[in-house]
Amino acid sequence: MSLAKIVSHGHWKQKQACFVGLLVALLLLLCCLSACGPSAGVLGGGNWQASGLTNTQMQTLAVRAGTPTTIYAANEQGHVFVSTDSGQHWSEHSSGLPLPDPIHQLATSLNGQQLYAATDKGLFVSSSAVNSWQAVSGLPADRYTALDFSVNHLSTIYVGTAQHGVLVTTNNGRSWTPAGSGLPSQPINDLVVDTDAGHIWCVESAGVYRLDNQSRTWHSLNTGLPSGIAINTILPASLVGGQANLIYLGTSRGFFLSQDTGAHWTRGQVPLSGTAVHAILIDVRNSSLKTLYLATDAGALSSTDGGQNWGLIAKGLPANQPIKTLALGGDNDAQLFAVAGTVYLYPGTSGGIAPERIVPFLIILAFFAGLLRFSMRGRKRRPRAAPPNSTTS
Repeated sequence: MSLAKIVSHGHWKQKQACFVGLLVALLLLLCCLSACGPSAGVLGGGNWQASGLTNTQMQTLAVRAGTPTTIYAANEQGHVFVSTDSGQHWSEHSSGLPLPDPIHQLATSLNGQQLYAATDKGLFVSSSAVNSWQAVSGLPADRYTALDFSVNHLSTIYVGTAQHGVLVTTNNGRSWTPAGSGLPSQPINDLVVDTDAGHIWCVESAGVYRLDNQSRTWHSLNTGLPSGIAINTILPASLVGGQANLIYLGTSRGFFLSQDTGAHWTRGQVPLSGTAVHAILIDVRNSSLKTLYLATDAGALSSTDGGQNWGLIAKGLPANQPIKTLALGGDNDAQLFAVAGTVYLYPGTSGGIAPERIVPFLIILAFFAGLLRFSMRGRKRRPRAAPPNSTTS
């Protein structure tokens, strides 16, 4: 073989190896991106997936403050289950609870050291390891339905009841007093302490109420809400650093919002009036705070424009099963958790391939394959050089 042929052949081999190397690097890059997070990669599954919890009568859940891989869940019979690996495996921790009474809400203290359970037989507390539960003393006999904490005062806890309105302790539960007057004697459906804004919010089936720092009386704020509507949940945007006067509301007839701290309520462009909204979640991973999630009778919904338009988050949740609550958790808060009979997580970890995510990969792969094919065809068509000092007959 002549030197020219050897050099040409070597250059082609180098070019071929370069293409193969680029293709391998591309495949490795895509695989690494897929492994970076449950929803980040083109090969990541894009559906809800049932967690490892087999119980199908779940009522509520909570994520441990400061340790988002630890998930707590409770069912309608008052049993509490704990997962320390983002919902993959669960163990029951119900010793000391008043079984079989339902748990209406679980919540961890702001430092993550205590877990509280609001039940039909009182308020109960456990360490974050949940070895056993003890009843919180000093509270009247009642059905406890909601609770929240003051961000600036770790020893201050507010609890909502069925007959005694909202009660507060400023000494970590050693004594309790009514938090203001003027509430109808109805069960509190939700309770939110917005310490920085100086407001405490609670909702009953009859309406929305706010207690301000300098007031001892709850103010009714129902302008714009249709009569006969039941209020299920409330969420001020300022609770996570959002707009100070923006409040979100979930009702038996859809989603409402207020731009003036509850003085007036309006619907979004898609009102969701045909379904009940049980929980609202702001995606704090998005700096604009415009991404919202709803737990509804029609599924788990999302909005990227502050609640104006809505769509299903993903497939995989059971049909005709109300979604009772939602929470962010898992490594770096990368997953959504939902209660829909049992506990579901999104995105799932089964590694399924979502068709919409594999399309970019196929396009890039086709480009490199076409480039390689074109180069090979160009080499085959290259005319053979005449031998040196050749003669013709």
